[in-house]
Amino acid sequence: MTGHNDDALAYYRLSLKAAGKTQSAQVDWFETSAAVLYFFALLKAGSPVDHEEAKQYCLLLQKQPDHWLQGNMGPLLAVVQTQQGQLSKVLNAREQFSDYGVTSPGVAVLLEIYSLYWLDAKDLDRWLVPQLVHRYRDASQANYGWLALEIAELLVRLQADDIYQEMAEACGNKPVASPWPRCYSAKRPGNSPSAPWRISPRRSPPPPALPNPAFGWHGGYGLAP
Repeated sequence: MTGHNDDALAYYRLSLKAAGKTQSAQVDWFETSAAVLYFFALLKAGSPVDHEEAKQYCLLLQKQPDHWLQGNMGPLLAVVQTQQGQLSKVLNAREQFSDYGVTSPGVAVLLEIYSLYWLDAKDLDRWLVPQLVHRYRDASQANYGWLALEIAELLVRLQADDIYQEMAEACGNKPVASPWPRCYSAKRPGNSPSAPWRISPRRSPPPPALPNPAFGWHGGYGLAP
């Protein structure tokens, strides 16, 4: 999915429509790992309609206590509301998500850690870095090179330490393994079989100065004004 964001959104929306109109059917659709990419695609598209769509699904999944994405909907929802200009709801986001425990499994961790980064949560460098190091090691040991690379590059942005730069470079020299099954079709969303998305956030300013998207993607897809 190298830059074809509009096509990706069309696939995801078609698949969601095919899944059914009921809330339970839509919740079931978000059991696939591709749901993570769907949220990133909506954020990248960045229109008011896309933000509202992301918000509604965040709210839906927040109500599902056993859903694998439920735990990271809080930070993601705060990001979406920030992009919508709902500053009254996110002015305390930096404090709310301070010293936050990252709990998401697998690739879902990307939604969680990028959301915390974009929100510029209080003392982020101090408490998120050790958690990222742990997640990096897990991804590396599982041979999920792409996931490890994304985590390592975020580590470099949080702390410009040579060891984290070496970690990122080491990942870049390894074959990239996707942490998803190869199941991409219009009926059942999934990852790109050969070139999964790589997201590279740029730290956004803290609220209230967040009326517009302020992060970028690898491959030149900058969204900052």
